[in-house]
Amino acid sequence: MFWKGTAQGITMKSAVCCALVMMLSVTAQAGDRIELQSGEVLIGKVVSRGDRQLVVEHELLGQISLPHSVVKKVEIGAVKDGEVVVSTPKVARPKPKPKPKSKPQAPPKPNPGQMKALAKDEKRKWLKDWKMKLSLGLTGTAGNTDGFNIRTGLKANKKDDAGAWKLDATFWFAEANGARSQNALEIGVQRDWKIKESPWFWFVEGRYRTDEFKPYDHRLSVHGGLGYDMNKHGVPAKLRLGAGVTKEWGTADNRLKPESLFGGEFTWVINEKHSINFKSTLYPNQEDFTEFRMITTADWTIKLDPSSGMSLKVGLWDEYETDVPKGFKNNDMRVFASVVIDF
Repeated sequence: MFWKGTAQGITMKSAVCCALVMMLSVTAQAGDRIELQSGEVLIGKVVSRGDRQLVVEHELLGQISLPHSVVKKVEIGAVKDGEVVVSTPKVARPKPKPKPKSKPQAPPKPNPGQMKALAKDEKRKWLKDWKMKLSLGLTGTAGNTDGFNIRTGLKANKKDDAGAWKLDATFWFAEANGARSQNALEIGVQRDWKIKESPWFWFVEGRYRTDEFKPYDHRLSVHGGLGYDMNKHGVPAKLRLGAGVTKEWGTADNRLKPESLFGGEFTWVINEKHSINFKSTLYPNQEDFTEFRMITTADWTIKLDPSSGMSLKVGLWDEYETDVPKGFKNNDMRVFASVVIDF
């Protein structure tokens, strides 16, 4: 072990160095050149290149794995007989395979309690879009004549992007000295559809009426047609032209009657408290135009308390029919006064 200072030690040390040099030179005779980020160079055989590392077979170190992060450049077959003979372009690191996209998970189904809450919210939203008016008129007498008179009604309007809805229901009842003089119910529905930006619109309407003091027990009418909105010209009115059928039950003539429809409605807002409404519709019999019926309504509304939505309405309702059985009058007019509540 004590080679220093002796001839034998010097000779042995020189032999070991020569052997190491010869071994290193052997490793550099042929192979692939791998340059590291640190500047060091390895000569060996690239066995494989994965997504994360490079596997190299080195004659002295054996098989080693190098992360791609420490590799700067790889030149395949660049060394032959100890000299660099091929300069290959830098080998790009393989891109990791994209992970498969997970399918979007369906939202969890609401429980019964949440379903009820959602249904209530939808119902409130639906009702919120409607403007409703409830009217009630009562009169009574006692003494020489005992009487009772009631008129109640409900109106609902809704506007949407497609057009407008109108619903109405009215009930009349009158009695004097135990004898009834009025007992009727009328229900109507009307739907308007806009025609783009035009003042013209399509409409369909249906009306049902039952009246104890009419020649029929029940009457149902359905009509449809084309309308014109004069509000486009600064006139608060609408005109309607159409056709339909009427069916009556409880009469000798219970067949479907084809009818035309000519109607108009006008609303005049005088000021914040006063407004006037007028509507009249003519229904000629298409089989005989000398036979017709006409329904007219007019009312004057006075707002009593704008903050509470309370109003007073005074008006009339009139129906005229040319073809009525004996014992019935052609004209039926009713005058009323009611308190109206908006909600």
